Amino acid sequence: FRASVEAARRGEPPPADGYLGEYIGELARVPGDPVPAMLERIVASLGRFRVMFDSFVREVDLVPGIPAAIELLDSYEADGTVWARTSAHGDDKDRPLLRSADGSHLYFAADVAYIRDKLERADRAIYVLGADHHGYVARLKAAATMLGYDPGRVEVLVYQLVHLIRGGEKVRIGKRSGNIVFLDDLLDEVGVDAARWYLVDRGPDREIEIDVDLATEKTRRNPVYYVQYAHARISALLRDAPAEAPGPPAVAPLAAGERELIMRLLEFPALVRDATEKRGPQMIPAYAIKVADDFNRFYDTCRVLGSDEQAFRLALCRATQTVVARCLQQFAMGREVGQPHVGQTTLSRAQQLAGAAQLQILLGDAKTILGLAHDRQPRFRCLAERRFVKQQASRAFGPAADTPAQLMELREPKAFGMLDHHDAGLGN
Repeated sequence: FRASVEAARRGEPPPADGYLGEYIGELARVPGDPVPAMLERIVASLGRFRVMFDSFVREVDLVPGIPAAIELLDSYEADGTVWARTSAHGDDKDRPLLRSADGSHLYFAADVAYIRDKLERADRAIYVLGADHHGYVARLKAAATMLGYDPGRVEVLVYQLVHLIRGGEKVRIGKRSGNIVFLDDLLDEVGVDAARWYLVDRGPDREIEIDVDLATEKTRRNPVYYVQYAHARISALLRDAPAEAPGPPAVAPLAAGERELIMRLLEFPALVRDATEKRGPQMIPAYAIKVADDFNRFYDTCRVLGSDEQAFRLALCRATQTVVARCLQQFAMGREVGQPHVGQTTLSRAQQLAGAAQLQILLGDAKTILGLAHDRQPRFRCLAERRFVKQQASRAFGPAADTPAQLMELREPKAFGMLDHHDAGLGN
């Protein structure tokens, strides 16, 4: 990188395997080391994208720790190189560490020093790599094993490449050829919210495709617009609603749209836990779309304002709005220029702090609705679960305890360990 910038300063082409692109010429016009200037650009772009790093580690910072780390490895010397015997610990081949002639370190030596540094500071090291680094999984775990750590403390998420789609065709991108799209350019074109949504919408095992034409549409086809519109629709409804205290529970049996929406909201705590444990944040956007679908069906089939069930249905709308806002806040969405943060008026600062306790608060309205509704018979995942809950109800309330309210109290997520110490925040 430095050599490419220096060549541009001299008016020469970059070295073989060097970097091209207008940004190289821009950096060449700034005197001094181009690395800090490039890092400053990266930090600014990430800040605009709402991604903050606590620290950046340069390879030169790892050099002092390389000798001590290498001493802990199973290594040998051959062909003028010191090798780590990673093939004995699950890697497909041994990895070079040092040049025998001058003792200069090679790339894997810095990796070893860095993984040692990480595992000395933290319980778990989570690497997020691109698909072209798939071979690093085995060598990183092998390094951890040889250093004396449990390889299970090293997690490697290998994400597939990102493709931009314009006019139905993929945009050809090459970093070294200079044919690149900067993050800032994408944000200018589709906005921060849409960019964040599409980049988290796919799991690491699927290619990420961002259709820039679709991302700018204000139609139901655009999932970002669709979910945010559901929140806006509820906000408009609540603004038009009269200020009143919560009314009595529903007298009539729950309508199908009400029941489906309530059950969907109650999935949220378990879903967040599952997404956290499986490192699958893409579950949250998929869930948010389902919530929006269920709310739109409820809204189309159940009159809210002016109905006999107005208080009941307004409470359900408020609970839905809160859950939609919480889904979007998992990814810091809803802060576009000139727009209020989605859910800003519905969530206190305490509720925005991720945690199990506030998830119960978050869904309080929905659980109250389900607990007070006339036909509030709870739904269970399987017969064994129903039997377990009834057994717990008998222990807690006596042999005759089989009322829906008592069963629902034990049906809350905490009864199944869904709201334990797991933090709901996925973004970091």
